[in-house]
Parts: sequence; C-alpha cells; structure tokens
Amino acid sequence: MKAFLGFRPKYSITNGTLPSVERMMIASSKTIREGGAVQSEGYGIGDMDAADANIVGYVIGFEDKDGFTYGLRTSGFAGASATYTESAAGDTHLSSSDNSDSGSDNVVALVVPAMNVVCSGYLNAAAATTTGSNLAGYYIDIVTTVEENLNESSASTTIAQFRLMPGTTKRLATDPEDPSSTRRVMCMAIATEQGAGVAVA
Repeated sequence: MKAFLGFRPKYSITNGTLPSVERMMIASSKTIREGGAVQSEGYGIGDMDAADANIVGYVIGFEDKDGFTYGLRTSGFAGASATYTESAAGDTHLSSSDNSDSGSDNVVALVVPAMNVVCSGYLNAAAATTTGSNLAGYYIDIVTTVEENLNESSASTTIAQFRLMPGTTKRLATDPEDPSSTRRVMCMAIATEQGAGVAVA
C-alpha cells in the first residue's frame, strides 16, 4: 500500500487484520483522494466534509468500470468531464458529472471499511500543540476541508469522530512506524457507517 499523506489503514481491533477492500461507486462531481476518509452521499461516496458525519472508510486506490487502474489505462480512464491527478502523497480523482449514473464511466474507489480499523492518521499541526492531540484515549475530528487530515486543535476528552489509539507506547499515540514524525498518530474512527448502497461488485 502506498505511503499516503493521509490515513494509512493498519489493522482491525477485531482480529488484527484489515477487512476486505470494497469497490465503492464515487458520487458524481466529487473530488476524493487516496488516503482520504469518505462518507456516503446518496448513490455513491464523497469526501468527508463535516465533523459530525459518519465515516464509511479510507480510499486506497481507484479503478474504472472494467477494473483497470489509472496506471494501466490512462486514456479515457475517467470520462471527458473527470480529472485524475497523480501524486506521491496520494492520487486525486474528480469524478465526472454522471459518474454514478447507470452505464456511465463509473469510476470506483477502493475503500478499506472504517469500522474497527486503526489507522496512522496525519495531523494538520504538530502533535501536542493542543493538549491531548498526541495521547491515546483523547478524541479528535477531521479537518472538514481536507479529508485526509485530522484537526489537531479539536483534541478533547469529549467523544468525537476519532479516538486516538496507543502507538509508540500505551500512553502516546505517535505512529510506531514513524516515531520521529510530529504529525502521524494512531487513530480509530468512532463515528462509522457501513457502505450500504455504495458498494459495487
């Protein structure tokens, strides 16, 4: 899995392994990126845009209606009104205006369901700037304009979208695979929903 700037799914607290990746239809005219958290939006998924929204999962890739990735089919991958941008930090896809319509371009996101999954998340400011943003057991929300970042200043003991999880130690949430980072913390979504109605075969 690419080392996204945003959420990097690591394991499930249920059995230690990640759940199966699901192919989920992207709602029309939505911009989402690898490493971003997504929510259900009618017939399809879109980027997380509210601190009180439920999280369906984390995007780890994209496929067209035939199961090809952008790297295998760059020409005509996403339709004339769509845009695909490659980046080492996570590719971004702006879906076409009719992406979720039957028989259309139908680009899907490859999504790791969020329920019970612990991720390495990326803070939008240095950890511990706000009390608790580096401590397991504290809660934190997403940045509503940047779906792959956690809002460092929202750290609190009040239940929010994510709970910070043990990382380098039982007390510290710092990502044990990136202990020198001042931004990466282990977290688990608390406000989740199953992807009913958006998963495709």
